[in-house]
Amino acid sequence: MSHPFTAPFGWVRRGRPQVAIQGPRDVPETEIRFVLFRGKAKAGVISLMWPTDFAFRNDKQPDEGVSTLDAFSSFKPISAIQPELGGEPVPTGRGWVLTRMYAASQKEFVRHFFRRRNRTQDRETQLFATNQILEHYTKNQSHRSVAAVIQGYRAMDLGDLNAQKAAARHLAAEIKAAPKMELTGDPRTDREHLTVSMSFTLWQLYLSAGNARGFIETLDQTVAYLKSVDMPFPGIILNGCSTIFVRAYLHFIQGEVEEARALVNFNAEFYCKHLPRLPRKAIWFKENTHSLDCVALGLQMMERLHDGLKPLGSTTVIQAANRVNYPPAVAVLDTQFSRFCRGVRKSRKAATETGAEAAAEPASVD
Repeated sequence: MSHPFTAPFGWVRRGRPQVAIQGPRDVPETEIRFVLFRGKAKAGVISLMWPTDFAFRNDKQPDEGVSTLDAFSSFKPISAIQPELGGEPVPTGRGWVLTRMYAASQKEFVRHFFRRRNRTQDRETQLFATNQILEHYTKNQSHRSVAAVIQGYRAMDLGDLNAQKAAARHLAAEIKAAPKMELTGDPRTDREHLTVSMSFTLWQLYLSAGNARGFIETLDQTVAYLKSVDMPFPGIILNGCSTIFVRAYLHFIQGEVEEARALVNFNAEFYCKHLPRLPRKAIWFKENTHSLDCVALGLQMMERLHDGLKPLGSTTVIQAANRVNYPPAVAVLDTQFSRFCRGVRKSRKAATETGAEAAAEPASVD
């Protein structure tokens, strides 16, 4: 390498690539080129002048300049960005995650998006990558479904309401398009499995965003769908049993005890029917301790009623049912679910005092 420059980080912020270059500032203006790739093909180049086009704001790193590639939008979709100087690559640091942001082929989608460890390792950049898939990629409907699920979780992680609303719209659109998919028996491509995965993500997303109507309607639609499938890929219990449990709990706190009991029993039957059909792989049985917990808690909910014990709290329910991995996002779900449940109880109490039937839906929690 014949130059002293490095690129310590590069990621997407507010929908645009933000890049950092580190190097001497007391040099004549130097052109640094950012080569944009779509798959293996070059899609364009954005040139910035060092140090003029960079902002230097970190006293601890006085030679580190940061800039935003504002012209990026005209080249989308883009898979990766590589900085160059004088025809040579600028070495990138561990913080450079402007890679695997798109798939130019089905094989590339499998490599870049199927396994969590292979995705670009930055939440906001990953959100951007899935958005590019949902805006531009049409090669495989099941791949779009996978991208919509990933996007939903990243939107919850980031806690950005606009991102959550956009992710919810994408999920709703992909659920509507799900009948185009086949029944493959492969969880990554199977119509029934992906429909429930998307629906499970969507009700969590609505809850996180404070959309009470969307939350309860998606729960009801998902439970109805689960009742309609006969012999789905058995891994459907992973997201299905959690959904059924949450809906049963809401029936319970609304005073609809028989409806709650019916769903709790259905959940146990659904789990027992499909668990023995799981592929004999450790990961499936390990993951489905989650669904077992939801079935068991539902049964416990009804047993506690019979025994005159205090009912399950909302935190116990949502902590068991959600599959969000980022603690701040889990805390938001907990807060929103607690607020939603307080609204249900308040509506029920008011209806009891006035002698009217309890409202089926509380006010919005946003």
